Amino acid sequence: MKKSRILLSTFLASAVVLAGCSSKTETSSSSNKTEKKEEKKNSNEGKLGTPITFDKEVEITVKTAAWTNERNEFADKPAKKVLLVTYDVKNLSDKDYPVGTDIKLYVNGKKAESYPVQVKLDSISPNRIAENVTQAFAVNEDGSLELEVQPTFSFKDKKIIKLDLK
Repeated sequence: MKKSRILLSTFLASAVVLAGCSSKTETSSSSNKTEKKEEKKNSNEGKLGTPITFDKEVEITVKTAAWTNERNEFADKPAKKVLLVTYDVKNLSDKDYPVGTDIKLYVNGKKAESYPVQVKLDSISPNRIAENVTQAFAVNEDGSLELEVQPTFSFKDKKIIKLDLK
């Protein structure tokens, strides 16, 4: 009788310890999954051709970023190269949305100046889309190129699209 009680209490103690270990493992693996999801959700990287949605405000899809030979003879600043960015904008808000100043270019971490070729400044009504909006930038040095996408007049999150252009 004594042996069976000792055996039973040992068995119960082992079961409690094993149950505690397995629940800790499940908890830690589920928290790892949550952390990975939060990292992806908080990532500020975007990609060409992929819509970037800014909650209840606007959806911007940068379609292309390419060098152009077009120059403006009346431009105040010379441009060694001109980058032309084409994108679509969908207004998700209930107010008119100004189009044409949603993107900034950074070359080696320095802000590039906008360049006056094929610039489209406009506004769109709620729940409307503007296609093939263009912005151009003067690029006077070589280096890493990053587009910073952010709704006009917004100080919320911004997305960065790294460009690999030759």
